[in-house]
Amino acid sequence: MFGVGKRRRGGAPKRVQQLAIPLFLGPSAPSLARVVEQWDALFPGVPPLQVRSEQATVTSFEAGGASLMCVYRPVPLSSDEASESVRTSWMWTGDAAELEGHRAHAVVTAAGTDDVVADAWNVTRLSACLLRAGPGLALYWSNGHQVHRPEVVVEFAADPQTPPVPLWVGVSLQENVAGGLSSAMTHGLEALGHREFEVLDTRMDSAELRETLLELALHVLDQGPVLQHGRTFGPSQDVRWGIEHVRGRLDPTRNVIRLGIP
Repeated sequence: MFGVGKRRRGGAPKRVQQLAIPLFLGPSAPSLARVVEQWDALFPGVPPLQVRSEQATVTSFEAGGASLMCVYRPVPLSSDEASESVRTSWMWTGDAAELEGHRAHAVVTAAGTDDVVADAWNVTRLSACLLRAGPGLALYWSNGHQVHRPEVVVEFAADPQTPPVPLWVGVSLQENVAGGLSSAMTHGLEALGHREFEVLDTRMDSAELRETLLELALHVLDQGPVLQHGRTFGPSQDVRWGIEHVRGRLDPTRNVIRLGIP
């Protein structure tokens, strides 16, 4: 909707370590040979995955010069964070209580480079391979407050061109049914080096609002921080919305980009 082109020079996100948490149905760790096989099968156009070291529950990987790490824990997550997030994860289908059936989890991270989007890609790919080597139940992307099914993760990760923003960025909605208005805020953009988006009291349909915010997230990841304070933007020359860099109202702990979508 807003167009995607080459990344603007000087617009690269700041360095932030990326991580994801695959959840597994059984306590046994996925076979590393199977994980590598899955990488080769799913991502033939990217550098191969190699196991660099394995020590107890910690495995280090390398792919095209990028370092990745997986810490496997044969126990459920100790907090209810993922179980709470699944109830507001818009791509999750079925009963949220399914998540209570997981018996193990892993923490997948990238060492952190100057290309935070590439790091997020690698963490996503390795997580997809672990879930396939599984038995995988779900992927919890904590920065986005989102939980995804393995098949959804694999589908998005296998796209060689478009960053899987719906995996990385969540959108929380607050609807005023009586007034017919909605407010929304993204989660996950800050971890990718950008301000979160906030929209207050819009009449835009909630599904369209979510789609608009995710499209904008993809736009800034590709183009850099182009939504400048005091400027306008929109889907066409005739439809323009205001931009403010302010302290968030939905989350006062964060500085956000407030979008004036009526």
